[in-house]
Order: sequence, then C-alpha cells, then structure tokens
Amino acid sequence: MTGLVVVEPRGDHLYLDTVAVLPEARGTGAGRRLLEFVEARARALRLPEVRLFTNALMGENQRIHPKSGHEAVERGATGPHDRIHYRKRTEAGAGAVSRRATRCGRRPCEPRVVPRDARRPPHGPGGYPSSPGASAR
Repeated sequence: MTGLVVVEPRGDHLYLDTVAVLPEARGTGAGRRLLEFVEARARALRLPEVRLFTNALMGENQRIHPKSGHEAVERGATGPHDRIHYRKRTEAGAGAVSRRATRCGRRPCEPRVVPRDARRPPHGPGGYPSSPGASAR
C-alpha cells in the first residue's frame, strides 16, 4: 500500500476525511492519483463536489489542495484548531471515469468501508463544522 483515502458521502457532497501517502512515495504522483480517485468516486455517486478541511498549520496542505483545484471556502476555529475548509466542484454523473483516476500504481484501487467515529464534531449547514466566530475568507 502506497497511500489511502477515507471518504464519506454526505447528502450533497463527498467528504474527504483522510488522504495519506507513505513518506517514501511522496513526489511520485500517488497523492494526485488518490485525489483523482476521490473525484471519480464523487462523480460516480453523482455528487456535485468534494469537501475537506485541513489544519491551518499544515502549510504543505495549503499548497497541495489549491494546486489540485480545491478552493478555500471558509476558515475558522473548531475548539483549539484553526481549520481551512476546501471544496472542489465535480461534473456529477459526467460519464465514464478515466482509467488513470481508477488505478493506484499498477493495481486497481479497491474502496473499503470504514466506520465513522461517532465522536466526530457535528457539522452545520452546508456540511462544514459550526463554530462561533467562524467566517468565510
């Protein structure tokens, strides 16, 4: 295994909870292929966008997500964490998924069902975490 993603369909979008690539696989395009897989999954589910958030202290993520077409839509604190929320619109139901987006390395990507942790914070309107003082930037 080179990397993994954890996604969850949520009504009007696909939530990208986790994307991780082994350190020795960084710079090989594995992360890009994983993000392409997530977009393909959203299209297959006919969901119009992918949403995610990252800690504002994760500078590398703030460079990667905009380069892959994600736009920052909100920044705000949730508890002690300063988070930046991103989204990327998809062409929901836009036909066939490219071969490149459905393969990880030489093996097909096999999605796994991962139970959600019931201790996750509730999300407010629009699927983004609610927090006092959070504002769009």
